[in-house]
Amino acid sequence: MSLREAELRARRSHSKQTETKPQREQRLEKEKAERLRLRQSFATDDDAVLTLKEWAALNSLSTRQARRIISAGSGPIITHLSQHRMGVTRRNDRAWKESRARGGR
Repeated sequence: MSLREAELRARRSHSKQTETKPQREQRLEKEKAERLRLRQSFATDDDAVLTLKEWAALNSLSTRQARRIISAGSGPIITHLSQHRMGVTRRNDRAWKESRARGGR
């Protein structure tokens, strides 16, 4: 290994930040509180348009997973907010979930 390669490897290993257990727990708790806040704020307004990120959080999905569902055509009806921004109304989200429900018993 050359001196330059050793320097680069040393920089990479020092620049990598690791998350401690208390930091991870704090981050996860913060994300959980944010999801709960979103659920409560949109619970009553059927015409509220959720951004893709908000819709994903509301349904406990990652943004990437939400995009895959929508691009596969098996997601809810999409509302285009602009040429590049899309969202989902609360009403369409609820209808989509009802269409995916399975019969009990």
